[in-house]
Amino acid sequence: MATLELITTYYRYQQWANQRILETAEQVPFEKLTVSILPGFDPVRSALVHTMWAQLHWLHRFQGLPRVADFDPADFPDVAAIRQRWEEIDAATFAFIDTLTEERLAQFGAAIGSDRQPLPYPLWQVMLHQANHQTYHRGEVAAMLTALGASPGELDLNRMFDGRR
Repeated sequence: MATLELITTYYRYQQWANQRILETAEQVPFEKLTVSILPGFDPVRSALVHTMWAQLHWLHRFQGLPRVADFDPADFPDVAAIRQRWEEIDAATFAFIDTLTEERLAQFGAAIGSDRQPLPYPLWQVMLHQANHQTYHRGEVAAMLTALGASPGELDLNRMFDGRR
């Protein structure tokens, strides 16, 4: 499998799994998404907003753009607002992916760090890091949604491949 195909697949999976999480979150009264459910975890809304922000933040780093200001969870009064903003971020993400080549993905220092200096990794590794780290946060949200009685079910990559829920 070529690196570009791998990156595209991971980002398609990320989008698919996030949609599953959002569909599940819509089944829970929104007020319950704004309070801590499990010790040590942020509220569901906060975790979703952070994860969404991080995707845009990293997209800016991949493109050499300025840092994205943190999103305030209070600016998202319902799941629909989160979904709408995330769809915009996904569109921008896939527009960027559509510009990539194998050569660009292999380029070291193509993404910038928080200090605005090039990161010492090939772009594909930094992009894979972002997608993989989002899986961590989705797991947290899935656990909280399950505790609220609305499990998103299995979010394994093969579920996306074969269309199972």
